[in-house]
Amino acid sequence: MRSFFRNWWRLLVAVALLVAAIQVFVRPSPALERVEPVRDAGVALFRPFTPPRTSCVALFRVWNRYVAPGGVSRENDRLRKR
Repeated sequence: MRSFFRNWWRLLVAVALLVAAIQVFVRPSPALERVEPVRDAGVALFRPFTPPRTSCVALFRVWNRYVAPGGVSRENDRLRKR
């Protein structure tokens, strides 16, 4: 049993955190209503950064998938030599 927890502790912690987060969203407690202004302030603070970040992620995704596959060009060179 000890080896099971030693091997799978990260997954178990992630599942426990996911279950806790789902419980908070499905059945929010009345105490969380007091935190609503703080949450709204955080959303307002980070909202201007969301579109540029999304654009950067999309750009890097396109770059990594189509422009910069260096292994493919090396393999093509190797196949041409062969």
